[in-house]
Amino acid sequence: MTMLVVNSKGETLVEDDFSNNSGWSVYKGNWLVQNGVYSQSSTETDCRATTVSVSDTSYTYTLRARKKSGAEGFLIIFGYQNADNFYWWNLGGWGNTRHAVEQAIGGSKTVKTEVSGSILTNVWYDIKIQVSSKMVYCYLNNQLIQSFEIPEGRLLYTAASIDEKENMVYFKVVNPSDSDIESTFNLNGLKVSAVNGERITLTSFSKNDENSLGQPRRVFPVSESITAQPLEFSQTIPANSVNVFKFRSSDITGLKTIKKKSEIDFNIFPNPANDQLLVQYENLERGKVQISNMMGVRQYNMEIENGGVIDISAIKPGVYLFCVEGLGTQKFIKR
Repeated sequence: MTMLVVNSKGETLVEDDFSNNSGWSVYKGNWLVQNGVYSQSSTETDCRATTVSVSDTSYTYTLRARKKSGAEGFLIIFGYQNADNFYWWNLGGWGNTRHAVEQAIGGSKTVKTEVSGSILTNVWYDIKIQVSSKMVYCYLNNQLIQSFEIPEGRLLYTAASIDEKENMVYFKVVNPSDSDIESTFNLNGLKVSAVNGERITLTSFSKNDENSLGQPRRVFPVSESITAQPLEFSQTIPANSVNVFKFRSSDITGLKTIKKKSEIDFNIFPNPANDQLLVQYENLERGKVQISNMMGVRQYNMEIENGGVIDISAIKPGVYLFCVEGLGTQKFIKR
């Protein structure tokens, strides 16, 4: 039974018939090769084994897998960089109720896309994962189950807001990775040549660092003055950091603001919602809509008719942003 990875030209990058387990590194679990099958028998969680990394940005990964026992299905790792940075296709997760692609960045996982689904015991499944520089497509038994767009090298989580009463502009930037990242900020909507402000950074060498009575300032915020001149400027965002940039300006009228709820030209209901959302536009027959969580991770991206119903049963409970292109953004709660 062969595992195969080929690039966009059809050239073989990785191939293994599992005649032995050479070339595989075990992270956790009891892994054994027998009769051309590489299997895992531990009941621990997060049992993984990996082989050589693929550096190509476009490739197709095929294999067969089955669940022998247990309450859940299995995990297929791809896009592997190291033990804390990778993707995996979680088939039959959450008590064998959902399929989801999760991304691990710095050891923290976020769901890129998820649908309802389960995995049968002792049934072989044909799995294919197609990866390009922009998209990932996941097939189960030759049926497309999930797909998602790959961010263009983006490892930062960002948010921007405006306090019109106090004439303040805020940028919030989180870098969960283990490397510093250079980022560009743009305040060109202001009708001034420069603005003064403050940068507050909370960081530490390790994500596991904690304050204690002996070291009460191991992790603490550091403030510094900053001047945005020119208004498009670069800043280094340290590894493992949370950063808040605050700028005061007498003129923020040039910046685009999110519409207030009373000004938004569409409605979604019910809110809070259970499994479905109904969308109604005031001045639009069709609209491009996007649902993202509060970290900016996209859950859905589609175009629907006025009065369309969206199935959100696969989304986890929480607070989400519902955006209609050209009309605005609203928050909603998934129960």
